[in-house]
Amino acid sequence: MYHKARVAMLQSDNATTLLGGDGRADSPGHSAKYGTYTLIKLSHNIILDLQLVQSNEVGGIYNMELEGLK
Repeated sequence: MYHKARVAMLQSDNATTLLGGDGRADSPGHSAKYGTYTLIKLSHNIILDLQLVQSNEVGGIYNMELEGLK
């Protein structure tokens, strides 16, 4: 149900949708085990998606942000 509501909200805009995203690790440096990636619809200032990624599942901390965006 939540997914359908999200899709409907995105499709309701007739203008171009502006999205912003950012990743964040649970600790600084090379030792982060978990990371989050948040995708935001800038025109309405609402969170569209939030992903939690574990570094050992994606091949290291450098791949966490990209995996969260996917």
